[in-house]
Amino acid sequence: MNLLQTTTLAAQTIVNPLLIATYTATAQYTLLINVSVSGATGAGVYRACATRQRAGAGAIYQSPTSAAVLAATVTTLWLPSLSLAVNSGDVVKVYAQGLAADVAVGVVTEIFDVTVPALTAIAAAVWNYLTVSIATVGSIGKYIVDYLALIWGKAALIGSGSAMTTTPVTASGNVSIIKGDSYLNADGRRLEWTNTAWNVAVGSAIMVIIQNVENFTGTRLSATSIGLELTTAQTAALTEGNFLFSVQEVKVGGERITLVQGVWEMTVRPIPLT
Repeated sequence: MNLLQTTTLAAQTIVNPLLIATYTATAQYTLLINVSVSGATGAGVYRACATRQRAGAGAIYQSPTSAAVLAATVTTLWLPSLSLAVNSGDVVKVYAQGLAADVAVGVVTEIFDVTVPALTAIAAAVWNYLTVSIATVGSIGKYIVDYLALIWGKAALIGSGSAMTTTPVTASGNVSIIKGDSYLNADGRRLEWTNTAWNVAVGSAIMVIIQNVENFTGTRLSATSIGLELTTAQTAALTEGNFLFSVQEVKVGGERITLVQGVWEMTVRPIPLT
C-alpha cells in the first residue's frame, strides 16, 4: 500500500457537501480513500463520497456514500473508507458533509494505492533483490551463486571417454573433496586459495573453519596465497555433506581477517567390491 496524496483543510464549513480533495490518477490504480474530521459538533450523521471523471472529461460518476453516526460528546471521526478503481488520467474528487453547526471543522483526506502487483512484477522484484544481494555473505543470492559454481565445477569433470582431474578448490573459492582421500602438496593436491588483493602477514596463523564440523590450521604460502594439507585420516573423520566454511587470517595481535567464505562439499567415494 502506497500513500499517493494527503489533503489537509482547516476551519471548513461542511453544512453542505464540500469538495475536500482532488486527485488525478497517473496510472491504473485501486484507490482507498480515508476521510477524517476534527472539531465536529456531533450528534448526527456525517457523510463522504467520491466522484470519478474518465480522463478528466465527459460524464461524472458518483461512488456510494460513506456514512458514520457521531455521538453528541464526540468531536472527531473517521468515515468508512471509500474504494475506487481508476485509469491513468481519471480525475477523482472527494466530498464531505456534516451538520448545520459544522462551520469550522478540520478535514484530512488520504488517498492510497492498494493495487495488488501482478505476478510478473513480484517475480521481477524478487529477482532484482537476489541479484543485488548476490555478493552479500549469508544472503540467498550468494548461496545460490556459490552452489551453482559448485555444480558447474562438477559438470566440468564429465569427459568423453577419458578421465579428467581438477583442483579441490573451485574458481569461486569453494571446496569439493572426497571423504578418505589425502590432499598433500607432495601429490600436487594441496588446497590453495590465491588473491592478489591479500596481504597475509608472515607471522599470522591461518585457520580453516568448517561450520559445526571441524577447524584446521592452514599455511601461509605467500602474501597473496594460502594452503591447507589434509591427510586421509583427517578427511575420513569429516561428515559427509555441504557446509559453510571460511578461511581466516589471525594476526599476531589477535586481529582476525576473513579471506574466504564459501561452500565445503564432502562426498563419499565408491566402496570397492570384495
